[in-house]
Amino acid sequence: MMVHTLQGSQTFPTSDRYTDLIVISSATKLTLEEHELLARGKEHERLQQDQIKKELEKIQIDQLFRSSFGKSSRSGTSVVSGVAGIGKSTMVQKLVHDWAAGEIYPQFQFVFHFRFRDLNVIDGRTSLKAMVLDSYPYLHTELKHVWEVPENLLFIFDGLDEFKDTIDFTDIKRNTEAQYHCFETDCMCEVSDIVRCLIQQKLLQGCSVLVTSRPTALESLDKAEVNLWAEILGFLADERKNYFRRFFGNEKLGDDVFKYVEESDIMYTMCFNPSDCGILCTTLEPFFKEPGGVRPIPRSITQLFSNYIYNIFKRHDRHDVDNPREVLLRAGELAYEGVSNRNIVFNGDHFHRHRLEPSKFISGFMKEILERDASAKSTVYTFQHLTIQEFVAALAQYLTPVRRNLLEYIDFVHRNNDGRFEIYVRFLWLKGKVAAEVRTPTPKDKLLNIFYYVFESEDAELAQIAGRSVDIMDFSRLTLNPLDSAVLSHVIQHSEDIQELVLNGCCLHAEGIKSLVSALPRVKVLRLQDNGLTAACIENLASSLNANRSLTELDLSDNQLGDLGVSQLSEALRNPDCMIQKLALYTNHLTDICLEGLASALSTNRSLTELELGRNSFTDQSFPDLLHLIQNCKSLKDIRLEGKRFSSLVRKHLKSLVESRAGLRVTLSTD
Repeated sequence: MMVHTLQGSQTFPTSDRYTDLIVISSATKLTLEEHELLARGKEHERLQQDQIKKELEKIQIDQLFRSSFGKSSRSGTSVVSGVAGIGKSTMVQKLVHDWAAGEIYPQFQFVFHFRFRDLNVIDGRTSLKAMVLDSYPYLHTELKHVWEVPENLLFIFDGLDEFKDTIDFTDIKRNTEAQYHCFETDCMCEVSDIVRCLIQQKLLQGCSVLVTSRPTALESLDKAEVNLWAEILGFLADERKNYFRRFFGNEKLGDDVFKYVEESDIMYTMCFNPSDCGILCTTLEPFFKEPGGVRPIPRSITQLFSNYIYNIFKRHDRHDVDNPREVLLRAGELAYEGVSNRNIVFNGDHFHRHRLEPSKFISGFMKEILERDASAKSTVYTFQHLTIQEFVAALAQYLTPVRRNLLEYIDFVHRNNDGRFEIYVRFLWLKGKVAAEVRTPTPKDKLLNIFYYVFESEDAELAQIAGRSVDIMDFSRLTLNPLDSAVLSHVIQHSEDIQELVLNGCCLHAEGIKSLVSALPRVKVLRLQDNGLTAACIENLASSLNANRSLTELDLSDNQLGDLGVSQLSEALRNPDCMIQKLALYTNHLTDICLEGLASALSTNRSLTELELGRNSFTDQSFPDLLHLIQNCKSLKDIRLEGKRFSSLVRKHLKSLVESRAGLRVTLSTD
């Protein structure tokens, strides 16, 4: 089974596009309060960290029919979710292929694969028998024998988010009244009731069901009896690089392109999604195969998608459509309609209404689905990726002679939190509106969106305006993915000094910290409490402090730096150019081991006045190093050592140190 690239010139085994699954103990749902790709991007770092910690379990497709909750199960319902483009349908294709090859699930003698978008063409009532025979007519004479052992049957329903009806497991009427029950395979029912009864084991009791869906459509399955919930996480770090190598079929070329992507926090973050990886590879390929061209290599998302569309025009056969620009405008209107209505699948009626026809040109950015599927009742269309749909919708606004009132969209996004237009407006570059917005008090999530507009505008002056207008940037408790961090870094780098950057509880982790490093020389006070930072995360931060003459206060409390992390910080504190006056390291799993290096570093430091080391695991053994630190760090005025691990004798000695220097304060407890 092969997957074709947009150019149609390369193919890949399905297994090369397959991504690992992570089993979770309950469904990970998204409300429509934000753009689902953005929301999943924000969670991706956390999920990677959890995977590393083994708190989540990686499974393969041959393990989908067992329980998430510790009990063995070879049948029942399993649900796999994932954002658009993450690989749900590819996973299903691989499952069916491997089963047919006899490699997995020997307990299933028959696998019936349905796409919800196919089922949408069924009007009125039908039966499970009719549904199966419509797709598998060769089973007509054998079907009565197929039903005899339900345990041998697997029903796959792919793409619940594309289903026109709702499957309601909480509807008392449908759960009790006979007219809604499908007890037999030839019962005439609504498609939604047939699927519901299969899942509820009221029809073909003992069979297995697999449902795939985008996260935003999972709510309908809340009350269903589900054995296993799983989510396709996407590519982890190593898998991203492997994808590039496989795409190009040339290890050196793949590594060169990946290295470029890796250096861009924006593009690298996109790579968790396989579809995004495909877009990146397709768009960047000409720049590396034909270096030295007149066009600069894309660096922003807008540049990336602009080049993506440019390549489609460049490859276009002029005899295919008379006016490609006009076709793009019509496709943009179609895309806009989809953004407005949260629709990603379009049928022939949509095409007719927007005066569109299938063509090689339009297939560059839209997929024609089911055209070679014998079971298909009609052809449907979808953009290659949700973000391409949003970009084409925005691009059409610039190309059309009569534009909508674009300012209304930013107002809409700021008034509503349903995810619509959030990416769309990032492509619109509304300079005047952005400049006005950043000068007024703005909620932290809206401010971050404004920074995205600034980044995509590639306008250094606008970035300076945005940075100068916000003295204190407080994004605390707002989950930030590395992409968010990179955008934030961009704005700060074009700003004058930022008085205070507050990122407490933002789930930054290693990639997020790495994205911020280049901006830190412009920050005076940096607060990074409660981010789960480890020694590995702090390495980049520590190296940046060596060149940072602006930072006067650094708060790393409530993290997991450990002794190694403090050792890395100590080297920065030893630098004679270090300007840090206050360093907070509360609750960081520190022990006596780290104090020797810290004391040595601070013996040459002339800036530090406050050091907070409370709620760590220091004992009496650390007293000599603490004594050395306090006596030799001449600028130190306040050291906090809250905790109850010191003996009364050591506490007495520590308290007596205040007499050795005027103005020195040593705090051992809060009582």
